[in-house]
Amino acid sequence: TYTSYAIHWDWNGNGDKTLWSWGWGGQGRLGLNNQTARSSPTQIGTGTDWSLVKGGAGMGFAINDSGELWAWGSNQGGKLGLNDVVFRSSPTQIPGTTWSWIDCSHSTVFASKTDSSLWSWGYNASGQNGVNDNFAYPGSSNGRSSPIQIPGYWNLEALELAPIPSRAGAALKA
Repeated sequence: TYTSYAIHWDWNGNGDKTLWSWGWGGQGRLGLNNQTARSSPTQIGTGTDWSLVKGGAGMGFAINDSGELWAWGSNQGGKLGLNDVVFRSSPTQIPGTTWSWIDCSHSTVFASKTDSSLWSWGYNASGQNGVNDNFAYPGSSNGRSSPIQIPGYWNLEALELAPIPSRAGAALKA
């Protein structure tokens, strides 16, 4: 994806956990409100409470200490989970405040909430969302643009996403 993300942890006890990106900026994938490439780490926004960051094919996601999930970048097939297919050049919140974990394959995204519920969105032409269909967002030939809950509760320590660009995932049900 030609893009890198990191959380800078302030080990001096100031509690500073800032979000950084660098690389190719096309489709807003750096989250810096433009499409400019950066050859060195550049801070995304002003937040200092980030706890998790993940990147996929042209997209980035981050969860803050309040459990808010944010997305930016390419939105082909609705893979940002924002109920549309418009790319975002700056972080935009996905509804909800109890997100605890996120991971993504090439264009399919899985996230969980603090109650161990598992959610999926994005590319779904082969049923990758795990909800017994191959639904696609209107205007998209291949994806679901909003988080949908996968029935049951899941052991996320055992979730494995197949390598890019595979169309599969596997998890143990709790």
